[in-house]
Amino acid sequence: VECSMVRPGVLEETVRLAVQERGRALATGLAPCCIGGWLQSTSAPDELCATLSRLSQLRTSPSTLAAARYLRIADRRVLGLLCHVLGPEQIMTRLPGLDRWLWLDDAAGLRAIERSGVGTTEPLVIDRAAWQRLANGSDLHPVRARLIGLKPDAASQFDRIEAALEAGRAVATRWPARFTTARDVQDWALLTLLFGDLKEHPEVIRILAHGDPECPELPGEPPEPFHFLV
Repeated sequence: VECSMVRPGVLEETVRLAVQERGRALATGLAPCCIGGWLQSTSAPDELCATLSRLSQLRTSPSTLAAARYLRIADRRVLGLLCHVLGPEQIMTRLPGLDRWLWLDDAAGLRAIERSGVGTTEPLVIDRAAWQRLANGSDLHPVRARLIGLKPDAASQFDRIEAALEAGRAVATRWPARFTTARDVQDWALLTLLFGDLKEHPEVIRILAHGDPECPELPGEPPEPFHFLV
């Protein structure tokens, strides 16, 4: 959508829509975003769209197992995670006609990446390690949204949430009967971000071992999942 002085109010309307989408995304962590951001460019719109289309064609290294063929960089959450994993220069050097890309992030901050250096005609190729981190978005974004919703002033950097999710997966290997779904690991990650390392906390260990003390588990009864206990 091209915004110009001929169409007053278009930019303001897109900002309003982006703010509304942020509210919906915070409710689930996975809500779709139609307003990916605002692009500042002197290129013709069709030329810029063609460049973005090429960048959105997912290319991975041969060792990477990925059925996907499309990189959803128009979704601001994907763009934010991509910048974190690969660095913004990897994106902007492949968009020679783009001066600046701005978007509203989950924490209601206006983020931007800008052109710097010389562009390249080489396609963006994602290696196996980077793809594993990008594929982690389905766990990362819900935790980030819930953290911001519960504690708006809390730091919500991607690296902290990645580390918290790793802590949750480590606990899941120790208590597999309690951690049977992604929600269980996400809940542990969220508690870690809010209260610190809990894996040796005596009350938490007691709950993991015996369940809710207010509602004891009967013999032969399947263990309650962790996300039911918190």
